[in-house]
Amino acid sequence: MPARAGPGPARQRVLGICSGGVNAAYLAGLVGSGGLVVTIDIDGDVTARARRCLAAAGYDQVRVVTGDAPFGAPAFAPCDGILVTVETTDAPAAWWDQPSAASGSWPDPLAGSAPQRHPRTPGT
Repeated sequence: MPARAGPGPARQRVLGICSGGVNAAYLAGLVGSGGLVVTIDIDGDVTARARRCLAAAGYDQVRVVTGDAPFGAPAFAPCDGILVTVETTDAPAAWWDQPSAASGSWPDPLAGSAPQRHPRTPGT
């Protein structure tokens, strides 16, 4: 799934709506040491463990946020891609504002469907 977010030289800032830490580690490997991965989860125990494990493994380019994913992580916006690894039937408005204008769109698996490309519509 991380490959679907398209991180790499052209996508250096990635928001992960996931957080067990594993996908964040995969994304960190893809964006490299110069990139930034922000992962968010509402469960403080999950994010505390993810922080400890990612730090112990040397993933300094990962920021773990404890928060409600539908609000995104505006403190780290804009991002070049979003990876959603939780089931959702809708893309909250805050997620549409996260990607940078340069990226134009973001992939997401909505309700277990195949990845879809959504055009970014500024201000919506």
